[in-house]
Amino acid sequence: MFVFDAPLFWYKLIFMTELLLAEGFATYTLKKRNRFALRVVLCVIAVYSVTFLFPVFFVNKFVNTVTLSGMFLVLFALTVVALKICYDEKFVTLFFCGIVAYTTQNIAYSTVNFFCDVVLSATFNPYGDNMASELNVFAIVAYFGIYCFIYWFVWAFIEHKIREQEKLAIEPLLLFSFASILCVDIVLNAIIVYYMNNTLAVVGKVVLYSYRLISTLFVYIVLYSILRRNIAENELKTVESLWQQDRRIFEFSRENIDLINIKCHDLKHQIRSLKYSGGSVDPSYISELEKSVTIYDNSIKTGNEALDLLFAENSIFMEKNKIKLSVMAEGEELGFMKNSDIYSLFGNALHNAMESLVAVADEDKRLIRMYVRKKGNMIVIHCENYCEKIEFGKDGLPKTDKQGGGHGYGMRSMRMIAEKYGGFIAVSHTDGMFYLDMLIPIITKEERKTD
Repeated sequence: MFVFDAPLFWYKLIFMTELLLAEGFATYTLKKRNRFALRVVLCVIAVYSVTFLFPVFFVNKFVNTVTLSGMFLVLFALTVVALKICYDEKFVTLFFCGIVAYTTQNIAYSTVNFFCDVVLSATFNPYGDNMASELNVFAIVAYFGIYCFIYWFVWAFIEHKIREQEKLAIEPLLLFSFASILCVDIVLNAIIVYYMNNTLAVVGKVVLYSYRLISTLFVYIVLYSILRRNIAENELKTVESLWQQDRRIFEFSRENIDLINIKCHDLKHQIRSLKYSGGSVDPSYISELEKSVTIYDNSIKTGNEALDLLFAENSIFMEKNKIKLSVMAEGEELGFMKNSDIYSLFGNALHNAMESLVAVADEDKRLIRMYVRKKGNMIVIHCENYCEKIEFGKDGLPKTDKQGGGHGYGMRSMRMIAEKYGGFIAVSHTDGMFYLDMLIPIITKEERKTD
């Protein structure tokens, strides 16, 4: 049981260190439980204690293969339990992170072993019953270099997808398949160690290492694809939620504007009657009140209900913040689009511009220019406003520093609406001006019938 001169007795502690480090990289951004630091310390002590006390003995090749595979699987399961104690996440999420970590440790170990054996001719068998070793300083440098590179690579290019997600949605059946692949790889390694390691030629070792590398990369690629798909699905759900919200706001705003227009029309006539009836009310106050209720009468008319509604309901905000809006729009040409899509598309463009201009100190620069016109069989949409500084993301759209759910998806929503109608958007920033351009093909009634 306590065979202190067996490399495996000490290697299992090294294995546990490698695995815990890999799991730490994979999980540190997950939701932590109360007294996280204390939980981590206690779990590390418990895990190392069990690892140290885990029996190591040598009987024959078959028994050694079974016990070796079982030991590593049990120790891995122990670390997953420790993760559950430390993190407030679903078990399947933590098991997923554990699989990623174990896969990382496994490929790092395989690479080190292959490199030392084939390239450096420095063999080290930690699973034997004696300290047969030909390690040298180059092998030790290779060990740290390879582990550091592989751990960094997985952390930077695989696990960053975990960090991008607020919640991981993992399919248990698929995860079970990956775990099975990893178990087969572990058992295969044990078989090679006890049955074939001394008899394999270099070609055989290259083939076996290539198989393990390919199987591991397969797991990485599929896991990476799942994470990317989850991110895309979450973004799509968020944007769709914003569309639904825009539709509800559009219907609600249309009803409100209709009522406000009726009331303002009546009130305007009453104010004029009061103003010239010789009453004692201050004429300047009456004039200011008349100006306020006339805003809706003076709002921009484009020939499109959704656009008119959007400009009308934002007119008070723009008046208050000294934002000027210059619009030239052939709104009737947008008839092939749904009102809710028009409201959402132009609403996001207008709100982004207004938000940017509110922070501009120079009131003369608080101007939004927008035009919508038909050119051939296309609708050309252009919007521009002053913007001192802006950063663009990898997708070509502006980054946002907004916090909270649903924020920062306005530009993506606009792009998805444009693409929905077969169009596209383009944004640019030049000499302190932000330019938004959209090109959308006109869909005729006949084309809509055939769809």
